[in-house]
Amino acid sequence: MASLEISFGLLFGLIFGSFTNVCVHRIPRQESIAFPPSHCPKCKHSIAWYHNIPLFGWLWLRGRCAHCQVKISIRYPIMELLGGLIAAIGVGLFGLTYEGALVALFGLTLLTLSAIDLEHMILPDRITYPGIILGLLINLFPLGEPFPVFWDALLGVVGGGGGLWLLIVVYQKITGRLAMGLGDVKLLAMFGAWLGWQPLFPLLFLASVMGVIVGGGWLMLAKKGGASPIPFGPFLAFSGWLHLLWGDAWLLWIRQWILVG
Repeated sequence: MASLEISFGLLFGLIFGSFTNVCVHRIPRQESIAFPPSHCPKCKHSIAWYHNIPLFGWLWLRGRCAHCQVKISIRYPIMELLGGLIAAIGVGLFGLTYEGALVALFGLTLLTLSAIDLEHMILPDRITYPGIILGLLINLFPLGEPFPVFWDALLGVVGGGGGLWLLIVVYQKITGRLAMGLGDVKLLAMFGAWLGWQPLFPLLFLASVMGVIVGGGWLMLAKKGGASPIPFGPFLAFSGWLHLLWGDAWLLWIRQWILVG
């Protein structure tokens, strides 16, 4: 039964992963994600349903449009595969339950935000604001681990988003530099709505550590002219999903690591 549930999660994730590609392409361009139907951005031909089958469609077409032969980005099958894995992991840990569906939805939303941030260096309000509202609505009703009670979620939005925004403003006034984009602030507020206020500082800490490690290597490449700036959003997204999967277990590990270090 468990393998059947995981397979269902994988299938759902593959389909949603395909949809995230639509979001990544259209949302930054302020286009509708529903109309027109899937089409080639270059020649505008509609994409046949069988060419839209996750993973197989891209392989079938050998990464090129069936009509104009323009190259289709490798991002498409990668997003579909990651979407499938994210949903399968969520269902594998929480079962085919309401909580499992929410964990998968949260992970897939973070995948979409990360891809947009990597490609366009923005975290769109069209995703973060509805994410904040949805998180608060979900936590109106007690769910238990890994979700918080409503008041912790509300405090997470106010304290996480508002508090970080205040710190950024103060830092900018003192140094004249922007420490973090406002999109990252809204993403942290979304984490507050979904996860509560308690894990926000450890999440920010973990994301910062990952950012320093990966960003350091990225900067070394940039000095050679081989890299562009890397956004902070994907590190925040990965940290947030880790918490939703493993809750306080990884927070305890972080605290122990800080104390020992």
